[in-house]
Amino acid sequence: MSNPYLVVVRAGDTSLHPLWLATGGQRNWDLVVNYSGDNALRYPTSGEAMVRIDSKGPKWPALHALLSETSDAWRHYEYVWLPDDDLIASCGDINRMFELMAALDLHLAQPSMSWDSQAASLLMVHNPNFALRYTSFFEPIAPVFSRSLLRKAAPTFRESLHGSALGYVWPKFLDNPARQCAILDRMQVTATRRHAADNSASLPRGSASPAQEMDQLLGKHGVPAPLQVAYGGMDSNGKVTTLFDEQGDRFIYKLCEGYLGCAMASPGLLGEMFAEHTRARREFLREVQKPVSVATARAAPAAAAVQVGTIVSTEPRPAPQDTIAVPLPATQAAHISRPIWGNHEQAFKI
Repeated sequence: MSNPYLVVVRAGDTSLHPLWLATGGQRNWDLVVNYSGDNALRYPTSGEAMVRIDSKGPKWPALHALLSETSDAWRHYEYVWLPDDDLIASCGDINRMFELMAALDLHLAQPSMSWDSQAASLLMVHNPNFALRYTSFFEPIAPVFSRSLLRKAAPTFRESLHGSALGYVWPKFLDNPARQCAILDRMQVTATRRHAADNSASLPRGSASPAQEMDQLLGKHGVPAPLQVAYGGMDSNGKVTTLFDEQGDRFIYKLCEGYLGCAMASPGLLGEMFAEHTRARREFLREVQKPVSVATARAAPAAAAVQVGTIVSTEPRPAPQDTIAVPLPATQAAHISRPIWGNHEQAFKI
């Protein structure tokens, strides 16, 4: 177990993670299968760069317990992916996902959902006009965390039975969400079931509803409202446009145009997306009383963050720079010392 990245999948009996391995190619990630079922023979207990650890309960409390028990192990990894087990993905896409995050110094991200996915939010769906989009939130279907962010965010896992509120809470732990939190359009995965219904059967009787939990967690962590906004995007040439600079109108157009032809993108949904982004941009510019250039945002980051947070009921940070040179990602070869997985260490095959 010496790869630089880690995948931890909360797996039931119908988990699709074997497909991630079957697609072939050399992995740059190790795998922990956190099995929630009852069949002791369902998945191997160990293998090449993988291990199975069994536990019961809903996904996020179970992952909190697992990460707490194995903190000396996962903290050796640069990035950790916590996907749902219903995702169709390839080994190569997972490799590229980690490499892109490292190349752009992202701390929180997830791959875009293919157009035939069961996604609850249109912003999570693949947009061909971008290589990535910086967003205020995401559905916690397949989040990737930097090591430093996971240390801060992991305690929130035990606070959520449904998971949907966590996608609005985690960006609060970032220094600069508008540069560090993104949907990665360079790769796509397919979600084969709706996230909201995944763990309903395993919830304790009398649990809070998703709406009640959303209100509780957003209030506890100081998130004014569950806003769904893309702050900006990077195209395949590394050119960044943002919602709050001179090209903001162009960015909104590209964002909406990218979903034309997508079955999920009804005229009503596209209209809501256009209106929400236009409102956020208009109110921000009105607050600062003049158009905000990228240079202005750089010169006054603290003021821009406060103004945007007040206006659009979230806490975004200043806009990213107008151009970012994207290096060709290369698998990192740095050796990671053998992790110690507590009582599960003996299960590793080195």
